[in-house]
Amino acid sequence: MESTKSECVLRSGQGRHPTDLDAELKIGADKVERRLQEHAWEEVHTLAWWFRLTYNLSPKDPRYLEMTRVEIMQDWWAHQLHDKILEARKSGAKLATLDDALTFKPAHQEMSDEEFYQRVAEMDAEDDRIEAAKKAQLDVAPAPNERLDEEMPISFHADPSEA
Repeated sequence: MESTKSECVLRSGQGRHPTDLDAELKIGADKVERRLQEHAWEEVHTLAWWFRLTYNLSPKDPRYLEMTRVEIMQDWWAHQLHDKILEARKSGAKLATLDDALTFKPAHQEMSDEEFYQRVAEMDAEDDRIEAAKKAQLDVAPAPNERLDEEMPISFHADPSEA
């Protein structure tokens, strides 16, 4: 079977029609960059991206290319379940079955977003209160009868009557 010139050009990767290329150039660099950003946004939400990121693999790495989608999904689930097991150990819980692991929620995930932000605000307020108290202690002037330049006598005796 004899191949035509257009089939040879398509196989070699040079099969773009000149008007297609001109149209892309007319779009402008900012719109092309926006398309690239949108494509990247979609890509970072995929298991393939997670897998490549986890193992630091390029899109053309043979180890990545040899993996099937099922193998990648199984690896993702193994990581998720392992993370849950570690979280359960930290909280003192024991995950005996797969169902226990799938339904386990660490304490920090049990609160709603509103509760979480309320808790963060409370912790920030407590930190501010502690800092203000420390600052107030530093700003306190010594009483007139206190002499800070004199050293306090130190006794190394266990019994105060021996001093």
